[in-house]
Amino acid sequence: MPPSAAREQAERRVGRTLRDKYRIERVLGVGGMATVYLAVHRNGHRVAVKILHPELSASVTQRERFVREGYVANSIEHPGAVRVLDDDVSDDGCPFLVMELLEGETLDQRRRRGGGHLPCRDVLAIGHALCDALAAAHDKGIVHRDIKPENVFLTSDGTLKILDFGIARVADEEGPGGVAGTPAYMPPEQALGDRGSIDARTDLWAVGATMFTLITGRLVHDASRATELLTSTATKPAPRIGDVAPEVPREVARVIDEALAYSRHDRFEDAREMRDAIGSAHAAVYGEALSLMAPRSSMSSLSSLAMPSSSRISLQPASARTSRPRPDLVETVLDAPPANEGTPRPPSLAPAAAPIEGAAQNTVSEPLSSTPTREPPEDPNRARGLLMMSAALGMIATLLVLFVARSSRTAPTEMAPPPTHTSECTTNADCADKAGGKAICRKDRGACVALETDQCSVLAEKGDVTNDSTIWIGAMYPHDEEKGSSYGQQAVRAVDLARRDFASLTGGLPPTSGGGKPRPLGIVLCDDTEDAERAASHLVEDVGVPAVLGFARSKEVLDLASSFFLPKGVLAFASNTASMLTDIAQAPGDPRLVLRVTTSATMSTGAKAAFLEGVLEPEIRKRPGLLRPGERLRVAIVRVDNASGVSHADKLLSVLRWNGKSAAENGDDLRQFVVEDRLTGQSEGSFGPVIEAIGAFAPHVVFEAGSGARFLVELEQRWPKRLPFRPYYVMSGSLASDRFLALIGERPDASRRLLSVDAAVSPALAKFVVHHNEIFPEQVTPYGATSAPYDAFYAVAYAAIALGDEPVTGRNLARAVRRLVPPGEPIEVGQGGIYPAIKALRAGKNIDLAGAQTSLDFDAETGDATVDFAVYCLDPKRRVAVDAGLVYRARTGKLEGAMRCP
Repeated sequence: MPPSAAREQAERRVGRTLRDKYRIERVLGVGGMATVYLAVHRNGHRVAVKILHPELSASVTQRERFVREGYVANSIEHPGAVRVLDDDVSDDGCPFLVMELLEGETLDQRRRRGGGHLPCRDVLAIGHALCDALAAAHDKGIVHRDIKPENVFLTSDGTLKILDFGIARVADEEGPGGVAGTPAYMPPEQALGDRGSIDARTDLWAVGATMFTLITGRLVHDASRATELLTSTATKPAPRIGDVAPEVPREVARVIDEALAYSRHDRFEDAREMRDAIGSAHAAVYGEALSLMAPRSSMSSLSSLAMPSSSRISLQPASARTSRPRPDLVETVLDAPPANEGTPRPPSLAPAAAPIEGAAQNTVSEPLSSTPTREPPEDPNRARGLLMMSAALGMIATLLVLFVARSSRTAPTEMAPPPTHTSECTTNADCADKAGGKAICRKDRGACVALETDQCSVLAEKGDVTNDSTIWIGAMYPHDEEKGSSYGQQAVRAVDLARRDFASLTGGLPPTSGGGKPRPLGIVLCDDTEDAERAASHLVEDVGVPAVLGFARSKEVLDLASSFFLPKGVLAFASNTASMLTDIAQAPGDPRLVLRVTTSATMSTGAKAAFLEGVLEPEIRKRPGLLRPGERLRVAIVRVDNASGVSHADKLLSVLRWNGKSAAENGDDLRQFVVEDRLTGQSEGSFGPVIEAIGAFAPHVVFEAGSGARFLVELEQRWPKRLPFRPYYVMSGSLASDRFLALIGERPDASRRLLSVDAAVSPALAKFVVHHNEIFPEQVTPYGATSAPYDAFYAVAYAAIALGDEPVTGRNLARAVRRLVPPGEPIEVGQGGIYPAIKALRAGKNIDLAGAQTSLDFDAETGDATVDFAVYCLDPKRRVAVDAGLVYRARTGKLEGAMRCP
């Protein structure tokens, strides 16, 4: 709906009375989810009324979430929580909340009014009051999850109020799913989507980030896009505030740095401890204690921040704000009062993004300056004009996105409507002389579209390109001969092997009618070593594929999900390991559009913890010369500097136990080391400093979290000669590396210490290896095979069969995936299961599809499947990876068997 129409719709309520009690006086703001009005109760009390938009009120999920905000806020019972006075439903069926009307401004508005930053003394008073309010919320089991300057309000009498409990998490209850929150104020565990690690300390990091921004005028991590900011937050520790603003007193810096600690175990234990630390810092620096009595008498610092009483701003949570356009954003908060009210902000600064209603937060606004900002006064009339223009443009952009998304969901083919001009083609045969014979007719456009580009090629049987029944599937792997990877080249062979299975056995998918011909399955294969966005655009926008298999990197999946897969309704099967993929958004009522066909970086951590405590530590302690009497076992974690490595390492820190203690309790007997992301390249000698540091620490066990074979081999080769022992290495993935094989040729004893915890070999995997080695000269073993792409193709093919006569669209395929998970007839991927699967699916039955890599029992909420893990070691004589005799059962959480490495 255009902004003028939305405003007009909102204005129609002015003058009406809700439930015979609340007379609506005027519109205060129109946002993407709700409209906020100034209203007067029949007893004369002025209030703010927030009404959910009519088009959203039809959704039960949206209604429940909307009303839930009020219940959560009221349950805190603290002056710092905005009171919701009433909730009801209007005569036209729209739920509404009645809230106290606030006079004042948000911290972000106050910061901008102050030139981009606030005095340190004032920030301490704010942090003190904020922690006190959060302590009350945490006592009730409520974690806000979106503390930021835009959600903290200062009233005209200096009282601090926390706004917007819309995504709060309550004990024994799940808040909205996805990576909910605002990236700029999101701690690492929240950015990684580790729901089990989100607790009160999550809010404390956000308080530290808020104080950091208020003092310095910049965000903790600078980034231009949401995914970059999420990755930085997930993988990098916060900079020390003293390095950014050296003028900050050491006592104050110490508090903020502790709140921003990367590991939540290194932060304040709770909000009261942080509140008291802020109070102590204030007393040490300014010689005056902070109190929590009446606002004006004892919170003088806060009172000095209050706006003049003549300036009134209604309670307007993030969900009811307007936005301004940015090509890489879905929604950005415009933090300003309605036109002609309040104080305009300098246009050179933009706030951090607000949560997207009903979806995971993955946007970020234009970052604050990386250095403290001192803005000169600006002409108020010019600023107000810019503000009004920004608001209008922003609302147009937001509503346009909503309109397009809604249109794409309802269109049967999920494509744009046919053009009105003369069609270039009506069949694929009409395009046979285009693009070297590799073009098809996009019938919805009446235009010929080339399948191949400089990035993309075709994997298909002869005649498939001109066949109008061919279903084209997208694939993106880093298989370029010069810049790609061995994984990408193996992935291409695996996915093409699956395609050949159907082509040779059934000619593709069965016909939709009894007398029809089979529908071939073709693949448009794109290299995503570089410029993944261009490859995805070709597959989704040009070719119009319903599904894409891949990808080179986890970050790539996050980027493409928000820009292509979710808005275009395309199903993605990802062979990537970052745990945060489980928190990619899915719209209410929609099926999950991103599914994982491999193990995540965190899935194996339970198996590794059980292996360390139950097998490896006892083995080390009984071997002579490794530990002196009374000596404690030392453990190192070496992670790669990317999202997957961080999520893996963080989960290890949560589950590992040795010396009879948890990782946190082991203190100095645990160290974490970081190496460069191998996908971005490693310069010669880049490992040197890390290896020297590890040697100085002298760990008995080294856990690899994405650092790779090259690093472990170099560590073993450069292990200090002064040490009487060498460490055990526990990694993920295949041991069938030329580097490892060369190492055990040099040092046979390393074969007992090089260990891997990886997916257990299943019957389907064993059959895949035999089948692969029959077709391709590049031979693989069960311990080094790339089979996830093979599973992905089978999953999309069987989902298409399950659709029957329904259109093969991404959302339809995603819904049909539910017919491939238990309960159902057991079917394994591979040629032997094709006919039984077709028979069962066409009879309306479900199948239980088992893959070579995972169970393929996709969880409807996370998109992950379960998998059992085994421990592997190297046989120095045969120079191959072998099963060590230990299997970790995912469903029981138990390690079975006995260690039997050669």
